Amino acid sequence: MIITVMKTLRAKKGSAKSFKAVKGKPLTEDQIKLFIEFYNIHKTIPGNKIVCNATGKLTTCVGPWKDKKIKEYGGLENLLRNYKRREATQKNNIVSIKDPEKVVYDLPAFKYEKIIMTDEQRTKFLAQETKSACLRPDIYLSNGRHCDGCEYISMCLSHLKNLPKYAKAA
Repeated sequence: MIITVMKTLRAKKGSAKSFKAVKGKPLTEDQIKLFIEFYNIHKTIPGNKIVCNATGKLTTCVGPWKDKKIKEYGGLENLLRNYKRREATQKNNIVSIKDPEKVVYDLPAFKYEKIIMTDEQRTKFLAQETKSACLRPDIYLSNGRHCDGCEYISMCLSHLKNLPKYAKAA
């Protein structure tokens, strides 16, 4: 018994118009029509990618997810015109892809206030900080896990604080 396998033929590269989605560029009216024609014939989207209309990023659109989204948007044409990724709907930093050169991000205002401390407040603050972390780990690690030479040793409250034997004897 001989089993024959049919070979599927592909169009030669460059012989047909390319109409895959491109990152950062919204689909034109002609591309949307070509997508719809291609979908009606093959029941898939060319290149299996669609463009987010808010961020310009490509999203893979295959299988049950594709069918769900087409139903959700009320048709393929509405999906291609109005699709927004989840990250675009959840965040406020949506970038307009109409002019990628003029990118404007909506950032919250930042208040910078200079903190002025007295020496006593600074000492208390640094002592409190040394309970959880060493202020000069470079000295600690370079000296064989000893704090010899650290300028903060007098105020340090770290449980790692350690002096070599010769310094303890003096």
